[in-house]
Amino acid sequence: MIKVLSILSLVILISCSGDYSKNESEIKPKIEEVKCVESIIEVVSALPNPINIVDLKNSKWLKTTSGIVTHSESRKLCIPNDSIGFYALYFLIDNAVDLPIGVLKVHTDEDNKAWKFVSANEQFVEIKLSSNKIVLWDSIRVGLSEKRLLSFIGERFHYKKGTVIYSELDSYEGMFTIISDTIMELTVKNRCEK
Repeated sequence: MIKVLSILSLVILISCSGDYSKNESEIKPKIEEVKCVESIIEVVSALPNPINIVDLKNSKWLKTTSGIVTHSESRKLCIPNDSIGFYALYFLIDNAVDLPIGVLKVHTDEDNKAWKFVSANEQFVEIKLSSNKIVLWDSIRVGLSEKRLLSFIGERFHYKKGTVIYSELDSYEGMFTIISDTIMELTVKNRCEK
C-alpha cells in the first residue's frame, strides 16, 4: 500500500512540474479582458422601470383619480437631476370592486396647471400596491411567495425586520410586507443617490 501511495505521489509531482514563469505583460491583457466582460454583465443586469406608466393608466380594468403630491411629501422623494416640474400621484382603483388597490407617484417637468392624465413624459417615482392585479417587472406582485421574492432579489442587498423585507433593487428600493410567507403589500420607489 505504501509503494502504491509513493508511486502515485511521484506521478502527481511530475505532472505538476512545468514552466510557469510568464512575464507580466502576457498576464495583464487577460485581466483587462475579464474586467471588460464584468462591466457588460453589470449593464445587462440593471432593472428597467418596474412598470410602464402609460400602459397601466390605459388598462381597461383600472380607473384612476389624480392629484399633486404635497410640498412636504415631495421633499421626502428623490429629486430628479432636472429638478424642474412637480410630483403627481394617481390613486389606482379596481373597476370590478370599486376599491383602491394602490398609489402611483410620478414626476413630470410640465407646468402643474397644464398637466393632464394623457401626459406622456412622466417618470416613475414610487408605487404602493395592496392587490395582485398589478405586476412589477413581469414577476413581482402582491400574493407572491417570500421564496420567489428572495429568488428575484438574488444577491442584491436586503434584510428582513419583523414582517418587512427591505431590498435594494439596482436603482430602486423595495419594501415588502410578508404575512404567512406571502407578500401582502409592497412599495417600490426610486433609490436616492447619496
